[in-house]
Amino acid sequence: MAMTENPAWIKPGQVLAGAGRPKGSVAIFSKNSVAKLQELGFDPIESMVKMIATIDKKLKSLESKPRPSEVAIAQLYNIRHRCITELMRYGYSRTIESTEILTPDVKPMVVKLNMKDKSKTDIP
Repeated sequence: MAMTENPAWIKPGQVLAGAGRPKGSVAIFSKNSVAKLQELGFDPIESMVKMIATIDKKLKSLESKPRPSEVAIAQLYNIRHRCITELMRYGYSRTIESTEILTPDVKPMVVKLNMKDKSKTDIP
């Protein structure tokens, strides 16, 4: 039997019980990475929090100058935003943004296009 062929009893898209990696299991590479970081004594979350604190100090000093560099400030804010976004992955799940447009009750407008007698129209 070729690699792409399924036995007759398996339908395309069918979920097989017990197939695949168990839910919540951690990949081998993830385990190895975490172990290596622990061995080195490096905590990426702590490092990002320290980086944000450093950026905040730099922003405060730049913004207190009489003529601060707008480009430097924008770059620091951008880096700060990316750090916060990365940290959010660890404690918060993504939310779907949706917009609901509310319209007041509007009465329907009726337009008659086939009027037989033009003298009875309200339009001057």
